[in-house]
Amino acid sequence: MKRNAQLILVAAALAIVAWLAGAFDPDPSTIDLPDPGIRSEKIGRIDVRSSGGSFSLVRGDSSWSVAGEPPMPADTAVVLRLVRDLSDLELASLVSRTPDRHARFGVDSTAAEVVVSWDGRETRLVVSTRGPDYQSHYVRIGTDPSVYATRGRLTVLTDRGRYEARIDSLDSQP
Repeated sequence: MKRNAQLILVAAALAIVAWLAGAFDPDPSTIDLPDPGIRSEKIGRIDVRSSGGSFSLVRGDSSWSVAGEPPMPADTAVVLRLVRDLSDLELASLVSRTPDRHARFGVDSTAAEVVVSWDGRETRLVVSTRGPDYQSHYVRIGTDPSVYATRGRLTVLTDRGRYEARIDSLDSQP
């Protein structure tokens, strides 16, 4: 009986030590992943560059516009989806630190580049069109060659026209 009590105490002590050491952490990592730190309410400009061209989305006092000559009103729903995705961006894991593997993960010169500007700061992201599953993407941040898998989607539309507001005119009936 006394031996059983000792075994239970030793097992409990080992469990406490393991818990304190983080052995029961559901997402253990010895690598500190960077926080892109993009806050939706602060974003003033988003520049999108891809092999198909480049354009800028600019926040005005009450709405977004697609920069250019002439500037076009932006489709608020489409822009706000991108803003939400950028501000919710969370990195799940480091997948590579080798620039030679950028093409493998789709974060090479063929990927979309997004530069987010707010409060005098900028964050540059290189975003792939795919990730390790259908709910994530691969990204690079700034000039760091590291490739990260995201937790969640980050859909960047690279066609300027997808962000422009559609203004349909109705034919007036006499």
